[in-house]
Amino acid sequence: MIMTSNSDSTTIPMPFSSSDASTSINSNNSTNPTGSSSESSSSILIQDENRQYDESIQHHSSYKSKQNITVDFDTNPFIRVFAATGAAMITSCVATPFDVIKTRMQYHHGSQYRGIWHSANYIIASRGISSLWTGLQPALISQVPATGLYYSGYEYFRNYLLTHGYSATTAPLFAGAVSRLFVTTLTSPFEYIRTAMQAQEASHSMMQIFRYSVQTYGFSRLWAGLGITMLRDAPFSAFYWFSYEHIKQHILGDNDDAHNTPISVHFISGAMAGMAAAALTNPLDVVKTRIQGNINDRVKLGDACRAVWEQKALFDGIGPRVIKVAPACAIMISSYEMLKHFCRSKSPSPPREFVS
Repeated sequence: MIMTSNSDSTTIPMPFSSSDASTSINSNNSTNPTGSSSESSSSILIQDENRQYDESIQHHSSYKSKQNITVDFDTNPFIRVFAATGAAMITSCVATPFDVIKTRMQYHHGSQYRGIWHSANYIIASRGISSLWTGLQPALISQVPATGLYYSGYEYFRNYLLTHGYSATTAPLFAGAVSRLFVTTLTSPFEYIRTAMQAQEASHSMMQIFRYSVQTYGFSRLWAGLGITMLRDAPFSAFYWFSYEHIKQHILGDNDDAHNTPISVHFISGAMAGMAAAALTNPLDVVKTRIQGNINDRVKLGDACRAVWEQKALFDGIGPRVIKVAPACAIMISSYEMLKHFCRSKSPSPPREFVS
């Protein structure tokens, strides 16, 4: 169904359910022994309600699902990708120092990296302040385009699920997990290189890590830790989007509007959801760092899990991880929505299509 643009976001009534139709028919039959005229009248009424619903969809760019979450259908997919890419660049530059601190604390358990400020001072004293941005290059190369696909893919898949009978509880969970798994597989080599660069105390360039890994272990080495990364990212993304959508709806109440939600609401919802998801998946992130940070040996998943458990290191780096992820998610989602709103205002009638 091709949808036309409208700057207003309006709640659209849902069509008759089967139970409503049954109730209407039974009621009419009780007053008409023959039933034929009542059944015909009920059928016409149901068809008329469904026709009005379809017409409402065509004249509005968002709708509210049964569980009361507003969904935006108005934005062109290319605008979504552009907005997410721009937001990812901002987020990568701001969040990388905390990522470096978190990785060092997780990889070098019980060493000189004890706490956020102590670790930051040690890194700066050893390699200079620029070392806090170690791994920014592979992050920009991979995460910027990948995030564009991730955010736009999530919204497309979420909208698809909501219009095909999924509830506002399950749609964000499935859409978040599936879109993240797809992106994780594509960007795994860059994630491995970034983690290896940040875990090493000695300075290594992206190309040095790449050449050493390929020459020593072959190209398959670039996908080391893919399994644990998927185990971390799928629940993180599912829980994040589920929390974000519902926190945002809780803040807005009945005043939600897919086109005019304040940026502050996106920021707060993204920060709170990111903080909870980061804390929940931190043990998996520690295991991932132990596998990808070691460039000299092949670390098996079982061995890494056992070492982390025995060292009681499940929550190593949780401080900088939460401090990094919470503002990163807040900046990412608010920048994404702001850029999307700006682009939409410049192009008020973008073409779009979805199956109802």
